Amino acid sequence: MVEITEEGLVRVLDYVAIDDIGLVVNPMLAEGQVIGGVIQGFGEVVLEEVKYDGDGNPLTQTFSEYWIPTIAESFNVKWYYLEEGKSNAPLPTKGIAEGGPLIGVLPALTRAVENAVGKRITKIPIDPSLLIRP
Repeated sequence: MVEITEEGLVRVLDYVAIDDIGLVVNPMLAEGQVIGGVIQGFGEVVLEEVKYDGDGNPLTQTFSEYWIPTIAESFNVKWYYLEEGKSNAPLPTKGIAEGGPLIGVLPALTRAVENAVGKRITKIPIDPSLLIRP
């Protein structure tokens, strides 16, 4: 669930991630991986954009031009996991954070923004000017 500020910025109010990651060896470390993946995905949806000038030169060469999420943009993530589909590896674990949490963030947050503003979003990162209500 998201809200859109008057400036067109996206604020996440509620985010729930659910994973089947096989045997969870260290739940605290796994949760940190998931939260990091979700926040990284948020950055991809609303902040991170590589820009070029008319000659193809990059305009986003440092982190002062290329925004990445910081603690100020972070939000609470509720994480639930299942240990159902264990792998056949010697330690029946699976990968975590890059698959479900990171890849799932893009459509989940984009759809939440669409619901919040009543508009179809076709490009990420989402341009805040598209989210400002007239």
